[in-house]
Amino acid sequence: MKKIVMTALGLVALGFSSISLATPVYSGNTVADFGTNPGNVSDTAAGFYIWSDSSHENWSVRWSGNDFGTKYIYDWFGTIELTSLVDGSVKEVKFEYADSIRSFVDIFDDQDFIAFNGVAGKGWDGFDFSIDTSIAAVVDFELGSSMFSDMVAGPYAQESMAIYIGQDFDAPLVQVQERSGGRIVQRFETVPEPGTLLLMATGLLGMGATRLRHRKS
Repeated sequence: MKKIVMTALGLVALGFSSISLATPVYSGNTVADFGTNPGNVSDTAAGFYIWSDSSHENWSVRWSGNDFGTKYIYDWFGTIELTSLVDGSVKEVKFEYADSIRSFVDIFDDQDFIAFNGVAGKGWDGFDFSIDTSIAAVVDFELGSSMFSDMVAGPYAQESMAIYIGQDFDAPLVQVQERSGGRIVQRFETVPEPGTLLLMATGLLGMGATRLRHRKS
């Protein structure tokens, strides 16, 4: 039984490693204490803002076209793919104009999705959601905006444009992709704590099991 558990954990670690290679993985701090919105809109750059609370279970996504007091109207859209979305946890925050959001739980081999569209300028729009961190969760962000129209799609990781994460507004590495109609999205993944620790422990267990087998042989 012990061998079966070790083998399964090793396969899980390999599986998540292969996912991580597909798109850049942000492993920095996601925690912030912004309340509803990340500060005064007139003091921040236009773009997407993403953060979690200290438990890494509750997440917020916001967007604004207010660029240090200069107001621009942009289209905002995207999807978030994950495996641990808490059903019913997706909540709109101050939606404007024709914004819409949909969430799907346990679609396509237990994959969960959040899909959103919006138009926003001066104000903050966005949504909150919660995840179950008791499992090794990978959150795949695919964020698009008409403000990204000059970005060039390509297979290699590059620094993001107008995406800010956590208290320090970190810029993740992203893969720029083109969708139908020439819409540009920036894609990256993050492994929320304690999922990161769980993945590391899983990898170490797999290595330990391999070393033990070599000693016995």
